[in-house]
Amino acid sequence: MARELTRKLFVFLVIIGLTSVTYMFVQTMKPTEAAIANRPYFEVSLSEIPEGEARFFEWHGKPFWVLHRTEVQIRSIDLNKSLLRDPESKQVRKLDAKMDELTRSNSPEYVVLSLLSNVSPCGVEYRKQAPSGWELPWYGGFVDKCKNAVYDVSGRVYATSQSDATNLIVIPHSILGSRLSAYV
Repeated sequence: MARELTRKLFVFLVIIGLTSVTYMFVQTMKPTEAAIANRPYFEVSLSEIPEGEARFFEWHGKPFWVLHRTEVQIRSIDLNKSLLRDPESKQVRKLDAKMDELTRSNSPEYVVLSLLSNVSPCGVEYRKQAPSGWELPWYGGFVDKCKNAVYDVSGRVYATSQSDATNLIVIPHSILGSRLSAYV
């Protein structure tokens, strides 16, 4: 009986020891908060951004928007080219090759745009409704009140903007499963 009790106690202690070692091993595999804060990319769940909405984020002091475009907004990208100041800017073309690799194969529904337009003190804000007095078709877009600049859902500046504003910077990003990673 004493031997049976000793054996059960030994098995119980071995199980507790193995559980503790396994738990400590698994904990070392999780990144620390400092490691997460220092990673070179920002990550967000796609479920946090409903279709037709844009969310503002800041990562390492860099502000940006993530826009979840609707089918209508995606179709508008080609429809409004004649209304844009620079629909095929070198910067956009250069990034498009990279974007094909990173995002277009995953989803054209999402775009990540820099908040800052030509170092504007105001930055840009997303608007579902056309700015007051806007005569052109509006599918949603961005507005910079300081520079009187208006942008489409791809961050391209409209020709009617009254300033010297250029297209917003498209930030490379990738989509894996239900997460979007922006390389800010």
